[in-house]
Amino acid sequence: MEAHLPRDTGRAMSEENVERYHRVAAAFESRDLDAFLAFFDPDVDFAPRSAAVHGGSPYRGHEGIRSWWQSMFSVFSDYIAEIDEVQDLGDVTFGRARLLGHGKGSGAPIKQMQWHVVEWHDGIVIRWQTLPSEAEAREAAGLRESAMSQENVEVMRAVYDRYREGDFRASADLLDPYVVLVLSRASDWGPETPESGMYIGSEGIAEYTRENLIKPWSHFTMEAEEIVKAGDSVLVHVHQRGVGRTSGVPSELHYFTLWSFRGPRIIRIESFRDRGAALEAVGLSE
Repeated sequence: MEAHLPRDTGRAMSEENVERYHRVAAAFESRDLDAFLAFFDPDVDFAPRSAAVHGGSPYRGHEGIRSWWQSMFSVFSDYIAEIDEVQDLGDVTFGRARLLGHGKGSGAPIKQMQWHVVEWHDGIVIRWQTLPSEAEAREAAGLRESAMSQENVEVMRAVYDRYREGDFRASADLLDPYVVLVLSRASDWGPETPESGMYIGSEGIAEYTRENLIKPWSHFTMEAEEIVKAGDSVLVHVHQRGVGRTSGVPSELHYFTLWSFRGPRIIRIESFRDRGAALEAVGLSE
C-alpha cells in the first residue's frame, strides 16, 4: 500500500498567490483589464499609490478599479511594472515593483518604486494597498517589529543610488557628529586599496572620501549589489570601479560595508573584505 503524506494546502495556496501576483502584473502590462479584474473580489478595497501620497480614499470594487484604470492610462502612455521582489506571507503577498513609463502629453520619463501589500482569500484579492516606502508597506503588512530596520535599508538604498550617480555626499546629512569610519587591515584588501584606519566625525569621513576615493581615481563608481538587514545594522555588498588618475589602470573591488544606526543617525561605518567577517561583527553568521 502506498503511503501519502498530507499536503500543506495553506502553504500551497500562499505560494500560488505569489504566482497570481505575477499574473496580475502581466495583465497590467498587457493592458488586459478583464484579465486584471478576474483576480479581484467584486468588493475589493483597492488603494493605489495616489491614495497613500495624497490622502485619498481607496477605490471600491471592480467599478472603482475601472475608474482608476481609465485615469491612469489617460495620463501615461506606456506604463509598465517590473517586479523586483515578492515575499510570501501566507494570506498576504508583499511585493516591490519598479514602475516605468512616459507622460502621454509631455513625454517626460516616469520612474517610480512602489510597494504592494496584497491580501488574498481563496485565491482572490480582497485588499490591495500600494505604498511609497518599504517601511510603510511592512507596517501595513503587519511587520511592525521590523519597520525601523527596513526603513534603514531603504535609506541606504537611496544613498547608494546617489553614490552610483557620483554624489558622494549622499550620506552626509545622516551622519552622527561623532560617527566612526573603520577600515580593516590593509593586508586583507590588497595594494590597490587605501590604508586601513579609523576616521572620526563627519569632517574626518569627508577628508577620507576626498583623499582616497575622489582624488586618486577618474571614472570612479560605487554601486550596491545587495542591501540587507544585519541585526540592527544594514549590510551592503559594494562593487567599486575606477581608473587610476595617474596610471590610467582600471581597477575594481568587491567588499562589504556595515552601516550602524542609532535612531535616524549613522553612528558607525565599517568595511570588510568578506561577508562572513561583516556578519560576525554584528553577531550573525552566513
